[in-house]
Amino acid sequence: MARRVLLAVSVVLFLAGCGGAAGGAGFYGFSRVDGLGDMDIATLVYAASKDDVYLQSAFKGLHKRAGATWEKVALPGGAFGVGGLWAASPTDVWATLDSKVIRFDGTTWTEFADLSQVPQVNFSSLGAIHGCSVSEVWVLDGFQGLAAKWDGTRWTRYLTQQPQGEQVFCLAPGDVWVTTSFGLTHLVGGAFVEDRTIRGGRVWGASATQLWSAGDDTQVSFWDGSAWTAQPLDDGHNLEALWGTSPTDIWAIGNFGAMAHFDGASWTRIDTGLGNEQSFSSIHASGPDDVWIVGNRGVILHKGK
Repeated sequence: MARRVLLAVSVVLFLAGCGGAAGGAGFYGFSRVDGLGDMDIATLVYAASKDDVYLQSAFKGLHKRAGATWEKVALPGGAFGVGGLWAASPTDVWATLDSKVIRFDGTTWTEFADLSQVPQVNFSSLGAIHGCSVSEVWVLDGFQGLAAKWDGTRWTRYLTQQPQGEQVFCLAPGDVWVTTSFGLTHLVGGAFVEDRTIRGGRVWGASATQLWSAGDDTQVSFWDGSAWTAQPLDDGHNLEALWGTSPTDIWAIGNFGAMAHFDGASWTRIDTGLGNEQSFSSIHASGPDDVWIVGNRGVILHKGK
């Protein structure tokens, strides 16, 4: 009973801070969007465009935004959800599903490749996926510390030097980062080189000399092309992910309701009003006026018009 009261109070405080119910203007332009239930846990959000937003629930699988509601995505074989998502465009969306890479052409999801059947690759459990273009797409077999690259013609296997890979980020052709809870690896000269200067987590970058990392720590780190520099937030809350739309518009999220924004000069801690029971797990944006943040307790936040 006490937990229900606390949850209700947290939601009231949040809505008060946002100026009302879902759809109203709020802090930094964010408002709450109706989700899949108050007790749902969202694990992934991806905005291929303003009109093509995907949401993955730990309990209800992969959904896509349809107007003001969410519709279940029909995946090949009736699959529940995906391991990762990346979109070259709204009509060319890539995802990982067990050992397979699948693609959406704007109408239907179909199998693109089964990496367990590709000679010299033989991946069985795919996770994160990201690309620079359709001729350079990367996927992780995180448990084995391996990656594979699609170059438009064939798949090539790489050793990432890091087991349990959580994210792969293709910053530019041939400039790829893989993150884990323990550190990062960077593709240098065709091979991944381990970097334990900072703890791992998630990365987002605008160029080879403008990369940010956050995760499993209370600070954001900045890569200038040669070294990491700490950008502490000093709020004591671990960050889990970050995403940006430009070097002057970057968002970081984490547990205990942690949220911060970087304007190109400094980080600003943001109080969402959701309290310490709120954890944010995933963030993505198609542009500065289309930012999505999801987490536990059915919370979905959107900044946009």
